[in-house]
Amino acid sequence: MPRIEPIPLDELAPEPRHIIEEGVADGLYATPIPLQIFAYKTQQILMTNAALLDLLSADHHAIDDEFYRRLGEHFTAAQIIELGFACANSMGLHRFIHTLDVFGKAPPVIPYSADQVDTAVSEPPVHASTPT
Repeated sequence: MPRIEPIPLDELAPEPRHIIEEGVADGLYATPIPLQIFAYKTQQILMTNAALLDLLSADHHAIDDEFYRRLGEHFTAAQIIELGFACANSMGLHRFIHTLDVFGKAPPVIPYSADQVDTAVSEPPVHASTPT
């Protein structure tokens, strides 16, 4: 079991559930587990699903002069740099997924709880203790 227990599919909000089920059915995602974890923050799963950066993640050597010429037809140099950094920042996602131990055998460190879904950053977890 991952370190953060995935939200059960039948507990997901309709849009994240649709993204997961359709993505798995289409072969886009090999396993729904990371997405069931990302669904604790609905906006995150939506962003993850929208960030299909195939060429940069799969074959960055294929990004050549012609690719940049085509980008330049639609974007300014500043926008290309901004887009490049946004894509590069999302590339670390696989490292985060690895830390979740999605195929682990131990019980989750953080069990599923419906009140954890879409809690704001400023809201401390209910079980958190104040450091002394």
